[in-house]
Amino acid sequence: MATVKVGTASARPGERTYGTISAGALAIGAPIEVPVALVHGASPGPWLFAGAAVHGDEVNSIDVLRRVIPAIDPEELRGVVAAVAVVNPLAFEHRNRAAPQDSEDMNRVWPGKPDGKLAERLAHAIYIQAVSPADAVVDLHTGATRMAVHTVYAEGDSASRDLALAFGTELLLEERRDEQWQHARFNGKLRCVVGSHGIPAITPELGSNRTFQEVPIQAGVDGLRGVLDHLGMLKGHRPRPNRRITLSGSHLDSITASGAGLFVAEVEPGSRLRAGQRLGYLYRPTDFTTVEEFVAPTDTLVLALVDNPVVDTGGYIATLTHVRSVD
Repeated sequence: MATVKVGTASARPGERTYGTISAGALAIGAPIEVPVALVHGASPGPWLFAGAAVHGDEVNSIDVLRRVIPAIDPEELRGVVAAVAVVNPLAFEHRNRAAPQDSEDMNRVWPGKPDGKLAERLAHAIYIQAVSPADAVVDLHTGATRMAVHTVYAEGDSASRDLALAFGTELLLEERRDEQWQHARFNGKLRCVVGSHGIPAITPELGSNRTFQEVPIQAGVDGLRGVLDHLGMLKGHRPRPNRRITLSGSHLDSITASGAGLFVAEVEPGSRLRAGQRLGYLYRPTDFTTVEEFVAPTDTLVLALVDNPVVDTGGYIATLTHVRSVD
């Protein structure tokens, strides 16, 4: 088997190596480098790409790779794992979702451009070198809100659903594509781009941003090991939750405030509600009067809630999804 190379990382069969992918420079002359890990199995097999922190404040996803990649024995692995723990190093350095240089959501510009903005150039360099050889993609994320752990895959994509089942979260979100989805530029997400080329891909959403959370991190560790087992790359435990709840919709299925004030939630992410059941209410801080109540418009599951209770008119309150099936 031939040596595999991604950026400066070069691994022969049976080796694990680390390196960087070059993606330009800052004005001061410092190079922009993306860390990459390669684990090249002793036996031939699929190529799995696993990425984290495309949004720079999504640290749970980084710790998942920190726990999984060094623990893989290359002698037991079939195929190649290419892992990028910090997909967007500029956003990561500023502890923000996007880099200040262009304020672009990097997960809207895949597969990137070699002559575009910084986010597009980063995406292009990573895509060409680490993603394009992949037979499967796991794009690790966290939520910017109080969000239940779940795994997203494209509606109608059976291979990606199988990958999501192997990852093993109880909640699975089958993402609907519509005009709103297009308007939000979701077609520029890494998962959606590789999926359009027939490559199975999933987006696990592992807790909240800006903090380490043990339960979501462990779910990600178990999930990534489950994917390796599913692909026949590494034998091991495949997580089996007691039940699977398949949701239909997207992260755009949100309710917003008509009033303004402080939001008091009466439910938690992951709660199932009947039509008409109350989610919570807004009160005005000047006289503590309730100004708006929120109820479930249909039978639904609360996927996420706003994390900051201070809400202006038109502000986000919650993401509600339809329960398609329970297995």
